[in-house]
Amino acid sequence: MRLSDNEFKIMEIIWDEKYLDENGEIIAKKVSDILIEKYGWSKRANYVYFSRLLEKEVIRRRYPNYTIKALVKREDIVNEGVKEIIDKTYEGSVLNFFRGFIRDKEITQEDINGMQEIINSFNSEKNQENDRE
Repeated sequence: MRLSDNEFKIMEIIWDEKYLDENGEIIAKKVSDILIEKYGWSKRANYVYFSRLLEKEVIRRRYPNYTIKALVKREDIVNEGVKEIIDKTYEGSVLNFFRGFIRDKEITQEDINGMQEIINSFNSEKNQENDRE
């Protein structure tokens, strides 16, 4: 699922636990007020974005207070975007993506150790999956 930059900004607020009630919901007016304060958007524009997010089934609303709840996790949207970039830009190769990503970055030994831990963890998980099959 592809979200526009503005839709993603709205979702960042909806995902932010500091704004959510005990049911993981936030009142739409509160989201709108935050968007007005943070970005200077109009109330009308905010509710148009809410409608788009409802159509995309990324959020749901509940009355009587028009509370909003995220139906997708932030990680799912981000991972989908990264997968799309890898597929389009790097011919589906994670290795080419990784090379491109770190090409102009200064990588520390700590970064290398962390990446190695991730790779080792991934290999362990794959081996455990294969053992179960």
